[in-house]
Parts: sequence; C-alpha cells; structure tokens
Amino acid sequence: CQVIGMYDYTAQNDDELPFGKGQIINVLSREDPDWWKGELNGSVGLFPSNYVKLTTDTDPSQQ
Repeated sequence: CQVIGMYDYTAQNDDELPFGKGQIINVLSREDPDWWKGELNGSVGLFPSNYVKLTTDTDPSQQ
C-alpha cells in the first residue's frame, strides 16, 4: 500500500526513512504498529506510522 506524509520527518537513526509532508511512501511492512518499513526515492527504512496517512483516493496524478 501507499501512504502520504502528513508532516516532515527527519531520520534519527541510519535505519530510518526521512520524508517530507505530502510525499508518497511505498509501504513494505507493517509488522510493528508504530514503525512501518517503507521505500521512497530508492531508499528503504523505518518511519513512524503516526506521521503518515493511508492513501484513500486513487487519483492518477498522485502516482
């Protein structure tokens, strides 16, 4: 699935994925309820699930 960043997130550790508000992240794993694994611009890392929202609209301009 894909999620959209609701806030800017700066990685605190090397295994985290930084992103900006409005960026779309491909979710790879949601095994932990608080920290999801995702991919953005070729980088893979963990990010806090409370900083993103699930994409509900299938707007072709967002893909």
